[in-house]
Amino acid sequence: MLYFVVTPRFTLLPRNVVAKEGENVSFVCNATSFPAPRVSWVQKEKSNNNSERFVQEEGRLTITTVRFEDKGRYKCRAANIFDSVSSIAELVVYGKETVRILFYS
Repeated sequence: MLYFVVTPRFTLLPRNVVAKEGENVSFVCNATSFPAPRVSWVQKEKSNNNSERFVQEEGRLTITTVRFEDKGRYKCRAANIFDSVSSIAELVVYGKETVRILFYS
């Protein structure tokens, strides 16, 4: 029996995202290989996102109720037993709009 090995390659690269605090955002990244790759996400500046606000499913990272501290670089990694590839996308978060009322006397 003859097997072919195909190292991972991206079929969809992640894109940068700009969001307002409180919004939900998603990063999407897809890859192909043989054997099939495992696609995972990690925030570059942090080793782990244990929060239930961060959900990974089939190449998609969804962050619910984005906070200012969620900003930064996120790495998508696709790997099989032979090799891996990665790509980075940036999340920019801006604050909620505030209204200031000034009283003059």
